[in-house]
Amino acid sequence: MEKEKTPPYFDIVTHWMLKNAFKWRFCILLACGFATVLCVKNLVESGSSLLQALEATAYCGAIISMIYVVITFEYNQHSELSKSLKKTYKLTYKKCSIYSLPEFSKNRHEMQTFFDSHKQALDNGNLNDVYTEFNKIGNLQAKLATQDVLNYLEDISIGVRRGILDENLTKELFLTLFITYYNKLHKFIEHHRKEKNSLQIWAEFTTLAEKWKQA
Repeated sequence: MEKEKTPPYFDIVTHWMLKNAFKWRFCILLACGFATVLCVKNLVESGSSLLQALEATAYCGAIISMIYVVITFEYNQHSELSKSLKKTYKLTYKKCSIYSLPEFSKNRHEMQTFFDSHKQALDNGNLNDVYTEFNKIGNLQAKLATQDVLNYLEDISIGVRRGILDENLTKELFLTLFITYYNKLHKFIEHHRKEKNSLQIWAEFTTLAEKWKQA
């Protein structure tokens, strides 16, 4: 896992301001209100007319209102962003945790067993032989299991590209997994695409795996 970089000073200050938005918003409004009272008091003591005092109060009130609106908007935006991120993180973790479910573990085992038993043929580039074995009735369970696993990784990859799942969290959970499956299966996937005459088969998975591998 990569070491987190220390955020720049501006980001630290911004984070602190947003975290304490209600407190400093209240302080600014309190200061503006106090300044308004002093302004009106000085106008009255200096002999200014009541109309001038009211005008000054109206101007100060308008400034206070604008400050309040801007800060409230910023605070609400930050709150909505935080809620959205929490939902995305929760969905991402829930989707990724499927990989560890017992029923999915069985599929992983079936796939792993098949490709481990044909590792030498894969390494030697005998993809036709592996693909023939893959499509035999006797290996139907391994075939279905492989399709389930790769379809699942494809779904994860689509979710990341669409922004439905958080890429950083997904990468933290699945980086090693994606690269391991990619290294083991990318030649088989390419052969499968040729046989089916479609370059789109599991393309999202391989694209994301290649991206993470090069990072």
